Amino acid sequence: QGGSTNDGVERQGGSTNDENREGPSEDIFVNEPMSHGVVLKKDLAVYQSHEFWFIAMVGIWLFLSIGILFARVPHEDALNMIGWLVNVNLVFFYGAPLKTIGRVLGSRSSESIHLPTMFMSLTNTTFWMVYGGLAIWDPYIFFPNAAGLVLGVAQAALCLVFPRAKKE
Repeated sequence: QGGSTNDGVERQGGSTNDENREGPSEDIFVNEPMSHGVVLKKDLAVYQSHEFWFIAMVGIWLFLSIGILFARVPHEDALNMIGWLVNVNLVFFYGAPLKTIGRVLGSRSSESIHLPTMFMSLTNTTFWMVYGGLAIWDPYIFFPNAAGLVLGVAQAALCLVFPRAKKE
């Protein structure tokens, strides 16, 4: 049940004939570079795992912010709670390329690395690491950004070692 076409799209489910609109809808699995295996459903948004975690982090931030505001948490304790939560955010942000790094090593091509994101991540983490390490020495800022810099440099190195396929 389901077939594949040469356009990188795998179709699953029922018919899409106009005469059979009451039948089951067709699920489409897009297996293109940079699509990350998106499943599309007709007239239905399907959340991917990264979207779930983004919504979860927004919820945690709202809960923490409201809790700090209404519980009248002492300033130093509030800074520590926010510092830890920011570090959790950074683990997700800087850890996201690990899946892409694995894909690059497996395919021997850096096509799955989104170059603008890699460049901005490298720039951002470098500035924050220098600020947190040299300007104010704040370990909450320095160490997570140092880890992010290592991962960003690893991505840049993979782009050099495994160049993108030339398009004709």
